[in-house]
Amino acid sequence: GERHSETYWSERLKLRLADEYDREIGKCIHVELPDSARAAMITTAYNAGSAAVCKSPMVAKMNAGDVRGGCKALAGWYIRAQGRGLKGLIKRRADDMRLCLSGLNKPAPVVSVPKKSWIFK
Repeated sequence: GERHSETYWSERLKLRLADEYDREIGKCIHVELPDSARAAMITTAYNAGSAAVCKSPMVAKMNAGDVRGGCKALAGWYIRAQGRGLKGLIKRRADDMRLCLSGLNKPAPVVSVPKKSWIFK
């Protein structure tokens, strides 16, 4: 009989994603990932379970240094139930793959150094 606001549930979900799913996949992902790839792994863990993600071809490829290949592996992973591909899961994995890939080609931030301020006289 409890009733809570949408804000309450949104905050609980945020905490659970960070505290539970990110921590759990952090135990099996041993490379630095761009934020977009990490977010895709978290949302996939939320949907399929952290243990499944940790045993997945995505994480194996990422840990081997092939982050792009790991992202692309999302497209066909866990999309079937009772032998049939499910449209909802196919769409979800495609969305996760796009999210994962979205941050891979972003240029590094430019750091400007003030002219001559670092030169010793």
